[in-house]
Amino acid sequence: MEDELSDSEDYNYADRQQTLLWKAVKAGQEDTARSLLRHDFIRINETDYEGRTLLSLAVGLGHTNIVECLLDRNDIDVNLQDGNGNLPLNEAAGNGHEAISSLLLEKDDIEVNLKDGDKRTPLIKAASNGHGAIVRQLLEKNDIDVNLGNDEGDTPLVEAAWNGHETVVSLLLGKTDIQPNARGESGITPLYTAAAEGHNIVVGLLLERDDIELNVKTSSDETPLFAAANNGHESVTKLLLSRDGIDLNVNCHGDTPLSAALDRGHKAVSELLLYQEGNELEHNGSIDRGYFLLSKALDRGLQDIASKILIAKISRNVEIPIGRSPLSWAAERNKTDQVRTILRIDTVDPNLRDAQGRTPLSRAAECDSISVMSLLLESGRIDVNNGDLDRRTPLSIAADAQNYAVVSILVTRDTVTLHSLVREGNLSSVEILLDNRYDINTKNGVGQSSLHVAVDNNRFDIAVRLLSRGANVNAEDHSSTTPLCLAVQQKRRDFAQLLLDYSASTKGITFHGWRSLYEEFSPQYTLRITEKASGSRRVDFLSRNNVLANEPETSRQLFLLPDYQTWSFAILKSLNTTTMMYTKPPDLQDAMQMECYHCYTGQTAGAYAVAYFPILQLDLSKGKITWEGCGVGWSMGKLGQDSGSVRYFSMLQESGIPDDGYELFQQLLAESTSKWLEFCIQFEDNLSQIRLDQLKSQGKSPETISHLAENALHIAQLRRALQGQVRSAEEFSTDLGRRHGVSKEQRALEYIHRFADIRQQLQILDETIRNLLQFEFAWASINEAHKSTSLAISMKRLSWITFIFLPAMFAASLFGMNVDILENNPDWRWYLLFMGSLLVLTTIGWLFFKYLKVEGWLKAHIGRRI
Repeated sequence: MEDELSDSEDYNYADRQQTLLWKAVKAGQEDTARSLLRHDFIRINETDYEGRTLLSLAVGLGHTNIVECLLDRNDIDVNLQDGNGNLPLNEAAGNGHEAISSLLLEKDDIEVNLKDGDKRTPLIKAASNGHGAIVRQLLEKNDIDVNLGNDEGDTPLVEAAWNGHETVVSLLLGKTDIQPNARGESGITPLYTAAAEGHNIVVGLLLERDDIELNVKTSSDETPLFAAANNGHESVTKLLLSRDGIDLNVNCHGDTPLSAALDRGHKAVSELLLYQEGNELEHNGSIDRGYFLLSKALDRGLQDIASKILIAKISRNVEIPIGRSPLSWAAERNKTDQVRTILRIDTVDPNLRDAQGRTPLSRAAECDSISVMSLLLESGRIDVNNGDLDRRTPLSIAADAQNYAVVSILVTRDTVTLHSLVREGNLSSVEILLDNRYDINTKNGVGQSSLHVAVDNNRFDIAVRLLSRGANVNAEDHSSTTPLCLAVQQKRRDFAQLLLDYSASTKGITFHGWRSLYEEFSPQYTLRITEKASGSRRVDFLSRNNVLANEPETSRQLFLLPDYQTWSFAILKSLNTTTMMYTKPPDLQDAMQMECYHCYTGQTAGAYAVAYFPILQLDLSKGKITWEGCGVGWSMGKLGQDSGSVRYFSMLQESGIPDDGYELFQQLLAESTSKWLEFCIQFEDNLSQIRLDQLKSQGKSPETISHLAENALHIAQLRRALQGQVRSAEEFSTDLGRRHGVSKEQRALEYIHRFADIRQQLQILDETIRNLLQFEFAWASINEAHKSTSLAISMKRLSWITFIFLPAMFAASLFGMNVDILENNPDWRWYLLFMGSLLVLTTIGWLFFKYLKVEGWLKAHIGRRI
């Protein structure tokens, strides 16, 4: 019982002594602390209710003498982390307790690279707070890791540079193993932090190193130069620009150092960057409002900077996805002076679209900025036809906004807006343009007028308005297509009738085209196109019996007839003549000339001509070529008034009413030339097929020569027929010329000469046939030679067989002269021996002559003597 009381008393005593020690440490009472620390029962590494150890409490309060007393204890743990995550050395380094730090570093078991609860080492804390003396102490330790960072990767050098501690930075850079470009998780380097915070001395220290990296980007794509420019640090920017290799055009979410400085209004930094060689004044995108460099300067009121950008004369035309070009910005705000300044630079593109697809001119037109528009147009570089992304031009925007003053300025320069409005069916805006004297016949890039566009897009009301305003009804595009041709092609009957009412020409439209437009009429019907004195035209389809019945009183008519019988009936009745024309299919004799006829009486004058075309049959080898006739004719009131012809009768496809009979005759000549050329091409294809068959048969087909001979006959007949038709055409043209003037005759002669040139094509075909015949003869000769060679070889083989059997025949004849068949005298075995010997000698002689070429030697030597 007494022992238990003694132990209890000892425990209470030790506990009281421990409490006294805590009080002595907190109060800095060195003597009391030393006295208490002599006891072994003192718990030196104990923590209080706040989680602090005796050593961490003393270090935190800066009691150097107490720390020294505590460190005298051998059982003290200098690396023990208290309940708050603090380490003694880290605490001393962070608070700048140089003496305490020195005492701790003298301990052999001190660990200088431990991280406390904030994940920071002693060196990081000392460097961050600028405690140079402590940093020097730590750097003297051999096991110090100068590049060990916190959990975010920030090293002591980064912390020192961030806070601008020049001495600490200099000490750290003095270490040979320092990594000046070490990067944390965010990519921040010492140079970036110093530049961003504007610590020019630290930046200078870092730039003295040859291994410093100038253009390292952070996770947000910022470089040291960008950070310095963005924050307006002029001295730091100047230092960075002094180094070679600095990237002036780094792109940080669309911004460059210069654009960032301009965006923040840093005038001095902007001027530094502006004149740097290699600095691009273009940029393409931004995280801010996206203004282009010049727009930024203007928007921030930096007029002198804006002027210097303009004086630099560097292209600034890059389109910003979410921003505006400088010219667009100034044009919309009616800033006349700025627009004038920008336009002075040749490299500026005044037609550049902004992010919304709008041009500067369209911005000015929408805002009714007359002065800006005048400046833009006076520059001579504006394309008024340049539309927005929605294809709206400045003129269409002004018309929609009913800015009539702007419309009146643009109508004389624009060439596409009317087409666009017609395509959209915007009749009201079309009216505004026409009221302001827009050129209604202006053509677009493919040569189409606004009337073409109205027909093509089925805008009937607009077509009516255009025609009433004087649109050219016969305007042709680049493919020679008129609005009426377009209407027929697209089977728009209402448009076709409208255009005919306004005197649209029917030239260029074929008979088949009209048939496809009026599908309800039979192909056997005749097409009649009538032209009134006013110029309006009408299209009718007539049956054969009504071709000349119920004719309207018109100045001119054109009849397109479907076949020869209908045509001959109509022309004979119109000319009131009974001249016979063929009623049977024409043959070669008919095709020998062009059938022509003239009729000139007191009341009626007219003529007709019939040309014949060769038609190639599928099987040309049978020698059949058919002929097809095509006629044209005309009748008029009186002689010498050909321009007032009343009726034209044609079997051609062209539906345009000719100016006179001569023009219709020229169309016939052109059709004849086309048909003959088509025939020549088909004939040539047929000869090509014969050539292929010839190569396959290799001269073994007996019909080939007869086919080629028949083709040669065809060519001779075609030449004769062509010559006769050319002669007839010349005579007919001469006769017309005597009655209607030499000038018209000369015009027709040009067509006749082109028709006569078909002779050259026939000549080529004739030469081709001759070549094929020569090839066939060559093949036949080769085949005959092959047969002769085969026969000679057969005869040689027969002679050798005969030669082989000669010894047997000789032996048989020799032994058969005196043989008694009843006696074995001589013995039959002698026959075999004798025959075998002769056979061996014959074989040896054959081999001798075969392989030793004795026959050749005999011919060369003995034969020469003979």
